[in-house]
Amino acid sequence: KILLICACISLDTNSVIPVILFGPATRNHYLFHYILSGTGTLMADNSKGETGTYSVKSGQGFMIFPGQINTYIADEQLREYMWIEFDGLRVKEALSVTDLCKDAPVYHSHS
Repeated sequence: KILLICACISLDTNSVIPVILFGPATRNHYLFHYILSGTGTLMADNSKGETGTYSVKSGQGFMIFPGQINTYIADEQLREYMWIEFDGLRVKEALSVTDLCKDAPVYHSHS
């Protein structure tokens, strides 16, 4: 049983204009984006410092880890997404029971 001790730093949704780019940048906290409609691209360093490129679409999400260099691009098809930025004493432990890590940052819905 895991007691998740964390704080939500920001939570928001966004409708985007076609072709928006953020990065390269790093974050001080964990940041999870969930794509509500459309498609985009994430470029993020893995655990070895190598940059991986991931296509994301509606029904998927991606995790950005503290200190991880990343860039994400909302292409013309990305219409809406939401994100939550969080951190805490046991976030690493909580994420260890998920499939999300620097080597596999994309969430795929199982429904």
